[in-house]
Amino acid sequence: MNAAVLASYVKMSTLVDGTMRIVLDVDPKSAPDAFTLLGSPGTPIAIARITDAAAVAHDRQRHETPDALSGQDGAAGVPAHPSRPAAAPSDRKALPIASKVALRCQDPDFAGFLRTDPSGFAMEWERTKRIVGERSDAETAEAFVKRWCGVERKRDIATDDNALRLWREMDRDFQQWAGSRELARRTGKAA
Repeated sequence: MNAAVLASYVKMSTLVDGTMRIVLDVDPKSAPDAFTLLGSPGTPIAIARITDAAAVAHDRQRHETPDALSGQDGAAGVPAHPSRPAAAPSDRKALPIASKVALRCQDPDFAGFLRTDPSGFAMEWERTKRIVGERSDAETAEAFVKRWCGVERKRDIATDDNALRLWREMDRDFQQWAGSRELARRTGKAA
């Protein structure tokens, strides 16, 4: 058993009592280690962020494995947690970066973040709107992400170290922005 399991941050929310809930995705091949490591709900854990370079190396390794190249996710035969039913292999397959970008761009809150965030995104959003013309917010968000990351296609983000770093920073900033808005909504305070 490994002493640590690599996971990807998915989302964060604040519960009514102020507890922060964090959702993580664990690669199917690491699922047995995660179940063993975590034991049962309530098990204390520590969270540490790995460097972008280590994350890029992990993503590349995962996409270059024979399972990834053949379209198999390796989830077959992974034992299910005793309290959960076994998931079909397609239910456990990690999303490629391009799919994560596409899903994020479809989120109306993400477009709202890009339009209003003070870290330079708002000015770039307006430039992108002028370039793409009358498009939906989702299409503008996709064009924005590709321009910001310096790539022509979303899938290029996964293979370009700088583009991946820029995407992760943008997505992290969005998650923080969305989390603070959610907290403000729940507490009735302005964000």
